[in-house]
Amino acid sequence: MFCFFTINIYAQSNACAGAVSLNPSATCVNTAYSITNAFTRDAVVAATCVTDANNRADGWFSFVATNTTSTITVTANRNVAFAVYQGGCGGLTEVGCRNAENNNTQEVLAVTTVIGTTYLIRVIRFDAGGNNTMSGNICVVSPPPPLANDECTGAIDLPVGQFECAFGEITNEGGTYSDTFGGAPSCASGVGAADVWYKFVAPAGGQVVIDTEAGTITDSGMELYHAPDGTCGSLVSVDCDDDGGAGLMSRILEYNLIGGNTYYLRVWELGGGEGTFDICVQNQYSDCDVSLPLCSSTAFNTNSFGEGETDTNLGNCFDDGINDPTERQSVWINFEIQTDGILQFLVAPLG
Repeated sequence: MFCFFTINIYAQSNACAGAVSLNPSATCVNTAYSITNAFTRDAVVAATCVTDANNRADGWFSFVATNTTSTITVTANRNVAFAVYQGGCGGLTEVGCRNAENNNTQEVLAVTTVIGTTYLIRVIRFDAGGNNTMSGNICVVSPPPPLANDECTGAIDLPVGQFECAFGEITNEGGTYSDTFGGAPSCASGVGAADVWYKFVAPAGGQVVIDTEAGTITDSGMELYHAPDGTCGSLVSVDCDDDGGAGLMSRILEYNLIGGNTYYLRVWELGGGEGTFDICVQNQYSDCDVSLPLCSSTAFNTNSFGEGETDTNLGNCFDDGINDPTERQSVWINFEIQTDGILQFLVAPLG
């Protein structure tokens, strides 16, 4: 029997021009390094927090910023310092330097960065005269930028579907808790959760179903608001739901929205986590006065979500004294007869 294994070894560059690239991430993902006394003292630029920095062994890394703040953490088995620069190796400008003295073996520094810009990190062995190797780890933490719909003012438009709910997978990853608009959520433990915002224009009949489906998020909360003055600063809660949909996902049914008005949706994961989910808004046609116009013999699919606000209970052919004729999961359809004759209706289940 033969056994094979691989070892990934990471090292810093001895010179600025060969700086090893680091990938910023939302959490610290360490890359190992080792600096020996034999390394060349790279005298391309000074480091303001290290006296006589150009007479000390150093190693170089680089990263491309993914956020407006980047946090660098360097650990070592001896006293370590580091500096961060912008620009090319022949014209570096220092943007930050960290040296806490006291033989410190870990240094952490947050610097202001420009997304998409390359920065260089110079890791310096503070003990200039020693012959021992300095080794440790380095990482760059740079969370992704906030989502565009992290707040109500960036709410994403959702279309109102006519027949089938056209779900689209979306995410709250990178979202933060909204404490500026809408106040604290009124259901589903939403305080402090990473919520995201959507909006839609209510159809003429004022009836909609707002549905979510699970992705990596399997337990959601959702609140619906209207804005009396048309701005996020005037939000008033209309409804809030925890587990009204499939599984532990949210669903809101509304019968009396004002057609043409814009409504706002706030969605979060019940435990405050992040991930993906699906959402859609659909006209539900659950009452006679907002019925769906049927204009041709072409087949179509539709969903039923509720009995509507007005239960007609007409005592029709279903009221046979045995079965309950109460209206359930109804969809109303209207059509205009153009020619005398026999009408044939075919209703078939989708599943």
